[in-house]
Amino acid sequence: MKYFPALIAILIFHTFFSNVNAQKSAKFEILDKTIIDVKFYASGTKFIIVKASLIESWDVFNKMKEFTIGNNSNSGNQCVDISVNGKYIIAGTKNGSIILWNLESKRLVWEVNTGDLITDVKFAPDNSSIVAGSSNSKIYKLNFEDGEIINEFNNHKKDITSLEFCRNGNYLMSSSADKSIIVWNYQKGEIKTQLIEHKDWIRDIAINKDETRMISCDDDGYLFFWNIQNINSINLLNKEKVSRKWLTSVSYYKDGSTYISSDLSGKVLIFTNIDLKKKFRKPVIKTEIIPNESDNLEVMVLFHNDGIKFYDIKSLY
Repeated sequence: MKYFPALIAILIFHTFFSNVNAQKSAKFEILDKTIIDVKFYASGTKFIIVKASLIESWDVFNKMKEFTIGNNSNSGNQCVDISVNGKYIIAGTKNGSIILWNLESKRLVWEVNTGDLITDVKFAPDNSSIVAGSSNSKIYKLNFEDGEIINEFNNHKKDITSLEFCRNGNYLMSSSADKSIIVWNYQKGEIKTQLIEHKDWIRDIAINKDETRMISCDDDGYLFFWNIQNINSINLLNKEKVSRKWLTSVSYYKDGSTYISSDLSGKVLIFTNIDLKKKFRKPVIKTEIIPNESDNLEVMVLFHNDGIKFYDIKSLY
């Protein structure tokens, strides 16, 4: 009987960690090490998986692949964006190509090569143009119809890391490895203001639904919270250190107040009425709350070299 207390302790320990693992069991997973990025349609009913030479469209509810398009080359897709109407995809590649695909016909519309590694791409809200950030600090503005480069924004000093439009496309926000965020007058290509509060490489930025708040994250593990209600007078509300590792992504849920972030150590941090922090065993590249109409919220987690997994948000509490 002298071993009975130790046995009870072992059983409690095993039960506890079994429950933790059970809570983290994925609702759905695609264990493909070649996945580079994931992008959801505005409706939240479909998502795009980005691989080096292939782009796949999947149904969120059925978790079924619908179709695949690809350039059949080694250009190396890096990032994608989906047009607001869901009819087009723009892809940026390692070799500097910017590629527009028609999702209805599954055909290539045009391809333009800049010679620079493309780090982020975005459709303008009115679909009249496209922007692409690059590793050489440039932002390219391209005509939607033919891909002609119609302007270059050159005021950052290092890699562009994230791009976001606001105010119906009148302004463009760009973050960079130079530790700054620039607010551009998009039509004029001129700097409206430059935010220089970060002390390290900024990895991502996100703007809430009503465009009153912006969050940025950096390699110091900080989230910065900005009041952007008055575009002429943007101010820092506060900053919070949430990790000792790089923060790799940040995004708002469609309710405009819930936000989610991830870090290189494997943490997923969900900030809502109850803040939640979960630690996975592998580095997380990107995480997002799926923007659909379901009452059961799901979280998508993209792991480094381990594919993507979907979790019921309630199972993470």
